[in-house]
Amino acid sequence: MEFIREHRSGVTLAVKVVPNASRSELRFDERRLIVRLAAPPLEGKANRELIKIIAKTLRIPQGSVEILQGKTGREKVVLIVGAEKQSVSDLLLRILG
Repeated sequence: MEFIREHRSGVTLAVKVVPNASRSELRFDERRLIVRLAAPPLEGKANRELIKIIAKTLRIPQGSVEILQGKTGREKVVLIVGAEKQSVSDLLLRILG
């Protein structure tokens, strides 16, 4: 999966966020993880929900998920602290098919 990259602190995910969705869900294509969020992009609500859904999906603490780039945009780079590329890739493939 191209959207998962190694980082000195863990791995990063290239993410496209779609706020104001009818429900929160994750999908992916070759270039990025696509996260539909029920939260609006106001006052950081969408960013908080993004962190929450990624942490829940990967079964890690929310404190291990950090938005590195794109805090105010739809295209983001998210850091998963302490993670390994292969384990994140395997888990996402297993969960998202």
